[in-house]
Amino acid sequence: MDVSNDAASAMADSASGNPRRKNTLRRHCEHPDACRAKKRGRMCRPCVLVAINADPDIQARRLARSAATIRAKMSDPEFAEKMRQNGLKHGVKNLRAAMPGFQTAEHRAKMSRLRTETMLGWCPLEYRDEYRRLCAAGSSLRFSAAEARRIIEEQIEADRRRYLQTGQLQASKREGSRP
Repeated sequence: MDVSNDAASAMADSASGNPRRKNTLRRHCEHPDACRAKKRGRMCRPCVLVAINADPDIQARRLARSAATIRAKMSDPEFAEKMRQNGLKHGVKNLRAAMPGFQTAEHRAKMSRLRTETMLGWCPLEYRDEYRRLCAAGSSLRFSAAEARRIIEEQIEADRRRYLQTGQLQASKREGSRP
């Protein structure tokens, strides 16, 4: 199969140049003098396939052929039920990316709150700012998460003991909220 040198240079211009990627021209075909193809103006087989697969007409024909095959298979009720069950089993995992409602700012804020609750569920609300301060990257303290958790748990225990002695909540005093 012949693909002209112009096609090779056009593909080389748009290719990322990464030799490990299957959809880019390999380095030797970007420079036809260095190509292993026997004749000048030809490319090696992998690069010919890249050039062919980049053709929009070929992509459209392949898509139409695939759609027709899927329609034919889905007309079989047994196959359709199998696909439906498979979708119910695995499709939920991909739901977030597929549905536009999951991309709203409100939804992201809600998911952020839920993640915080999951990750810091062990830590009472009044101690979370202190935990974050201990773990903060820009902080001069910069404790690991395990160390910060140990410190916060010790603080909670100390505040609990102090509360039993005095009847005053220490965390509330630190936060400046009501006693």
